[in-house]
Amino acid sequence: MNMKAKFFLVLFALQFLFFFKTEACTTFVMKDSNQILFGRNFDFNVGSGFVVNNPKGISKYALVGNEQNIMRWTSKLGSITFNQFGREFPYEGMNEKGLVVALMILTKTKYPEIDNRKVISPLQWIQYQLDVASTVDEVIASNSVLRISKELPVGIHFLVCDAKGKSATIEFIDGKMVCHTEKQLPIPLLTNNTYDESISYLKNFDIMGGQKKYSME
Repeated sequence: MNMKAKFFLVLFALQFLFFFKTEACTTFVMKDSNQILFGRNFDFNVGSGFVVNNPKGISKYALVGNEQNIMRWTSKLGSITFNQFGREFPYEGMNEKGLVVALMILTKTKYPEIDNRKVISPLQWIQYQLDVASTVDEVIASNSVLRISKELPVGIHFLVCDAKGKSATIEFIDGKMVCHTEKQLPIPLLTNNTYDESISYLKNFDIMGGQKKYSME
């Protein structure tokens, strides 16, 4: 990799780590028989960004530092994304098939060790899914051929939803993908904790009555 690309990666990592000192974002999915609503807030130190129109038919490759087995692909689907660090590095977006992918910071993230799968950077993982996947199942299945590089210390997890209303949380814990979907995803919502931690904390509250069942202390 040339020096310009390495400089970009280092700058990207430093900026991302600095900006994500604020950890208060939330993503959620709400749906009924007529519509699906995917929402998020953006409590972030920097509010400015730009919307990118990503056309299909573009050849791409992963930018991952010194790793060799990089992912190369051609976008099959067009998408719209929100970016802050440059084109091909989105925070969230939706493609023409109605697939939505959004990130949240997760400091407990641990990406996989090097193996024989193709490698990609954390934010490019989002763009890759929007470029090639139509459903949540396809996103999850990509784990058999694709892994996120450990070279950039950017811990994030993802909430994904498709046009049929299927949702999933996707996290990387102790080097393995952890997914929650369907019955394992009773509430399609993600913050800056693991999904299991959030569900465990929720058990301290009486949701219907709005009263706390017992103290966490």
